[in-house]
Amino acid sequence: MNVSDSANSANTTPKPPRSKALLAWMIVSQILGIIPILALGGVGVFGILLDGTINFRGFLQFLSPLFMLIPLIGSWVAYAKRNEKLAWILTSLPMLYVCLDLVIVFGWIFI
Repeated sequence: MNVSDSANSANTTPKPPRSKALLAWMIVSQILGIIPILALGGVGVFGILLDGTINFRGFLQFLSPLFMLIPLIGSWVAYAKRNEKLAWILTSLPMLYVCLDLVIVFGWIFI
């Protein structure tokens, strides 16, 4: 048995199966994540248009959809690399923003 044979046998170990619950949550969160990304895009564009100048605050408003999109893409990369804990965290970050928005909206209604 050669050294290359033992190296090949070490690479052929089966990988653990991916979580179906994580895959379902990622798909749901991606669909639900589109709503705040579109809303933040509108706020960013109209904020700059209404202000008439681009300052640091306007620049961050304009880039805010990108800040929501980065964790969603990162979650798919983590899922592909079988790092499920990181995928759960990254795919849940935009949902925290959605929940915070709902608390603020309903808080204004009932206060």
